[in-house]
Amino acid sequence: MNWRYAVVLAGVFASPAHAVEALRLTYDAAGSPVTFERDNAGTIQVDGLPYPGLVLYRPSNGVVYYQHPDIPKWISVPTGTAVGVSATLAKGAAWEKWQDQPSYRYDLKVTDNGVQEDCGPLYASPGAGVQAGLNVADIWRILTAVAWLNAGKAAPACDRLVAEPAHGQAAGLPIHFNGPNGEWQLKELARTGVAKIDLPPAAEPVDEQARLDLMLRQFGPDERKKFLTQYSSLPLGQQVKLLEDALMGSGQP
Repeated sequence: MNWRYAVVLAGVFASPAHAVEALRLTYDAAGSPVTFERDNAGTIQVDGLPYPGLVLYRPSNGVVYYQHPDIPKWISVPTGTAVGVSATLAKGAAWEKWQDQPSYRYDLKVTDNGVQEDCGPLYASPGAGVQAGLNVADIWRILTAVAWLNAGKAAPACDRLVAEPAHGQAAGLPIHFNGPNGEWQLKELARTGVAKIDLPPAAEPVDEQARLDLMLRQFGPDERKKFLTQYSSLPLGQQVKLLEDALMGSGQP
C-alpha cells in the first residue's frame, strides 16, 4: 500500500457526539471518491460505489436500501439477510494517530468454500468510529449487501465481509483498507449541512425474485431473454443459482 496518503479531516468533532448530527465521509477509492452523507435523522446516502444504483443506510437498524437504475422499485436488505463471509480480525500494532487518538492495524482472514483468503490489512480508528457514528461492521454491511444483490455468491469473498457488531465497534471506522475496487483511504470526516434524505416509503424486502431481476442485469438483453426462455419454469432459487454459476464463469446464462 502507498502510505504517502495524508488523511485530511475537516471540521471534525471536538468531542464525541451525543446526538445524531449531519456529516460527510469521503474516501479515495482507487482514485475515485466515495461519499457517505448522513442527515440529522441518521439516514446515510452513499455515492460513488463501483455498482450501479442508489444506496441508503440506517445505522440504527442496519437496513440497507437499494435501487438499481433499471428497476424503479426500492429493495430493503435487513441485517443478516445478505450472505456474507465472516471475517477474523486479528489486531496488530498501532498505526499513525488520528486526531491524537490511536488507530490500529488488523489482519483480515476469511474462509470461503474451504479456501482461506487474506483480505487485509485494515487500518481503523475507534475514535473516528465514535465521531462518525459508523464502524467497520457498518461499512462492510453496506458493501456486502450491494455486492450480494448484484452478484450473489459470485461476488469475491473479500467484497462480502461480515463483522460482529461488537468487533466492528471495537475496531472503529476504517481509515485505510482494501475495498471492492482497490485501496480505500479516508480523506475527510466533516460536520456539514446535509439536506434531509427521505427513505423510500414502499421498499420491498429482498426476495429471490428481486435477486433474480438484479443479477439478470449483469447480462445483455439477448442473454437475459435466452435465460428466461430456457429456465423461467424452474423454481426461483434454482434460477438464482444458475445465474451465480454463470457469473462465476462455471455456467451459461
